[in-house]
Amino acid sequence: MNPDSMVFSRINGLTRLAEEEFVNESEMENMVGSNLQKIFPCLTLLKKQFSTDATRHRSQGKSSNRFDMLAFDTKKNCFVVIEYKNKTGSHLIDQVFRYISIINRPNTDFIDAYGKATNTPRMPNDFNWALSYMITIAGNYTSKQLEAADGALNQNPDILKMYTIRKFDGCMMALDLANGTPVCAKETRSIRQDKMTNLSKTGPDQKMHNLFEKLDRKIKENMHVKHITFKSYTAYMPPTGKNICTVIPQKNCLKLYYAPRKRDKILSGDEFVKYHKGGRHLGAGDYMSVISNPDDIDKVIKPLKKVYDWRTGQA
Repeated sequence: MNPDSMVFSRINGLTRLAEEEFVNESEMENMVGSNLQKIFPCLTLLKKQFSTDATRHRSQGKSSNRFDMLAFDTKKNCFVVIEYKNKTGSHLIDQVFRYISIINRPNTDFIDAYGKATNTPRMPNDFNWALSYMITIAGNYTSKQLEAADGALNQNPDILKMYTIRKFDGCMMALDLANGTPVCAKETRSIRQDKMTNLSKTGPDQKMHNLFEKLDRKIKENMHVKHITFKSYTAYMPPTGKNICTVIPQKNCLKLYYAPRKRDKILSGDEFVKYHKGGRHLGAGDYMSVISNPDDIDKVIKPLKKVYDWRTGQA
């Protein structure tokens, strides 16, 4: 709820409407879904609670992640995933970029859903897969989530739209774009990731820059991953679309947060890996290593390979 926002109705005089909390995500989904084309005129709803092979446990045949809504943008000729969040969750941004990695490449399940909803059969090359994007609708976002999203938007401004939703007296809804303008984050003494390419040629900045480049090369030599650079960190992701780690450059070291959380116990027993509950807002988990010199890089590759095998189903 926004205590600084006031909404009034002109029916029977000017009456202030009381803001109400949503009961659950289903209420959000029903309110938006039943009026989707009125809210977003270019979108056509294809299916609610949509699962694809990329979000399904292959071993059990169960859905590990469902898209709340799969829609189609008739103007851009691309697919759109809509996710609802009634409560702020630390895993939101990790989920967002995992889903984005799925919808940006051809998928027969998407094509089948389009054909069934529109009764129009089409071929994979008929769609603009590269333009597919995601919409999140939530009651609120944390500053960390907005900062992480802002970093991604610097690379592709159209890939994610984040809306806040509010309900008034059960009869009125308001949607506001939450990430339409850059998020101003407090500058710290840490080396910001968006400045890594502009560091000075001498001094500690250059030392950390060189260390980061060596780590980046070593990770990619040992694992089939790509990296996504945000404002304050870099995430490494295999083709499955799930982060294996995030790297945060500091003034005198690199902090590497592994993906597993405490309950996974994949990394327990490794002397160079420490339990540290601080990476969840970055899409990572509860284990980390501090890299201070090139010799430390080899020490993180072995535990990182365990995470990679776990993420890719090879463990």
